[in-house]
Amino acid sequence: MYGIGMPIMFPMAALIISNQRLAERVQVAYNMRQPPAMDNALSKSVLNILKFGPVIMLFNGFWLVDNRQFFDNVWVFKDKATDQMKSGHFVGVRIN
Repeated sequence: MYGIGMPIMFPMAALIISNQRLAERVQVAYNMRQPPAMDNALSKSVLNILKFGPVIMLFNGFWLVDNRQFFDNVWVFKDKATDQMKSGHFVGVRIN
């Protein structure tokens, strides 16, 4: 989800996923004589959940790219520790 803001996460995720896959294959090869019988239920449920991943990444990426603090270096400081942090995002209603 944060790949648009930190592109280094894409190769890191690929490395981590390939390492986990290799470790699981080696573990199954050494500890199991026959692989356990699995049906498609687990794969289908994972694919149903993961199909929303790109949509969530697009919304989060839009928020990251649209954030003024990211590009304009605009900071809003608090006067007291008890004050609420101002985000700089305002909703405006205009009537033409």
